[in-house]
Amino acid sequence: MAFRDKLRTLMTPWDKLLIVILLILSLASYVTIRSLFPHDTDKVALIELNGKEVMRLSLDPKIPPRQRSLKLDKGEAVFDVSRGKIRILPMDDKLCAKHICSKTGWIEKPWQMIVCLPNKISVRIIGRKKDGEVDLITK
Repeated sequence: MAFRDKLRTLMTPWDKLLIVILLILSLASYVTIRSLFPHDTDKVALIELNGKEVMRLSLDPKIPPRQRSLKLDKGEAVFDVSRGKIRILPMDDKLCAKHICSKTGWIEKPWQMIVCLPNKISVRIIGRKKDGEVDLITK
């Protein structure tokens, strides 16, 4: 008995119908979930120096790419914002010897963070909370 014949005996028309129905349901659930939880365009990069907020940059992907600088004691840090992401450009070796902050690269998710310990800079992404919206529920 050939493989094709075995497959025909194993798969009935009802099995094929079931597979089609499951594919349609999975596609419909994917579309529904995407519509219920749209892509977050209200993200903001919060930049802190010495623990104090110094700058907020919108991470809306519709805004064209831009760079912002922050004056430090011995130089400046440059932030690159593009397509809803942010990063710190490499600084002079005198300012940041190991370049861990610039090697972190692009961040775009609210749980990601860039920290430059020698200069006491932190960059974190926050989403704008709507009034009455729940932050966290724990048990």
